Amino acid sequence: MKTLLLSVSIILFLNSAGFPLVGEERIRTQTGMPTGYQGAAFGSPASFGIDTSGLAGTKNGGVQPAPPQSPLPQPEAPAEPTVPSGPPQPQPGSSTSETGPAVVAAAEAWMDKSSGSEYDNLCWGWVKQVLRDGGILDFGERLNKYHSAHAAYQFLLKEGVINEIPPGGIDWSQVPPGAVVFWDTTSMDDNAGRTGNDAYGHVAIFYGLDDQGNPLFMTTTGWNGESGFQVMTLDQITQMCGKPPTGWVNPDDIAGDTY
Repeated sequence: MKTLLLSVSIILFLNSAGFPLVGEERIRTQTGMPTGYQGAAFGSPASFGIDTSGLAGTKNGGVQPAPPQSPLPQPEAPAEPTVPSGPPQPQPGSSTSETGPAVVAAAEAWMDKSSGSEYDNLCWGWVKQVLRDGGILDFGERLNKYHSAHAAYQFLLKEGVINEIPPGGIDWSQVPPGAVVFWDTTSMDDNAGRTGNDAYGHVAIFYGLDDQGNPLFMTTTGWNGESGFQVMTLDQITQMCGKPPTGWVNPDDIAGDTY
């Protein structure tokens, strides 16, 4: 009995000192468990090479997920396209005219107060009235006696104040708003053999350029199914007249009582 008690005491002493028992050593050898294993370390994530740095410890020794990240910002909704309202606003050309703004203002005043149907097919009559209202001209007998755009154009061409437009066109940014622009649809000196608008030509007030660079004009109509005052592009008037414009006059060059 004393021998048995002594053997048990030795076994317990060796186990408490960290010396593995024979059976325990066999289990470690067969399973690959680390040497020096202590019971509390079994199942520890670190003992199996598991990274626990992203986990937060709990009071009871367990783990909890890291705090959730903030949600990603949502893309902004695309802005609604801007729809332009009203006619395009003319931009001034780089060429200057002291009297041009007064001509534009006088033409705009007419377009604001009247439909313009009373001036259908009377383009030159309307332009003369605009020039009077703008204080540009005090018509004398010389220019006032002409009653068509064609006749006025031919007279001003002989006077040397017409800036002729070649067939290839011009840079309209060099024309001042308020310029008087002619479509002389014939080179004949009288009305013989001509009908419709071809017999009289056409004249309009240059308004400036729209935001796309297109020349705009304030004009009367009265043919091709159109009526009243309108703001038209160069292409629209040229299509109605059948020919491109032939020349323009800076209102500075005809201001006063010369004509």
